[in-house]
Amino acid sequence: MRLFAIILLAGALSACKSADGVYLPGCAAYAGDRIELDDGSFTWDKFTDQVKVDDAGNRVDPFPGYPTAGRYRVDAPVVTMVIADTGASETLHLHRVDGRLLLLTAAQQADWESSGRYDDCALTRSNEE
Repeated sequence: MRLFAIILLAGALSACKSADGVYLPGCAAYAGDRIELDDGSFTWDKFTDQVKVDDAGNRVDPFPGYPTAGRYRVDAPVVTMVIADTGASETLHLHRVDGRLLLLTAAQQADWESSGRYDDCALTRSNEE
């Protein structure tokens, strides 16, 4: 029983490790997400080149609340991220395609399930070999 628990824990840890990395849009993007998974912790930031201003001409933060951080777990292929500040959770889906690791949103996952095609701009782990 103890050996089984050790094997199960090692499998869970290796699943997290295998997902670790920085995920960026897989296409040239003017706006998007940057998610870093690192040993059970994540940071999530959003970016855009668009500048918004209020009526007084002051810059407005396009993504209030970002960057954010928290903990994640992998139950392959599902990645569940829990934001530390709010306790809110987000579910993403891991896919390996042509040697690249993709992190799909729920909408992208649904598109893949219905069409069998991947979004060209899906978050892709950088530095893939």
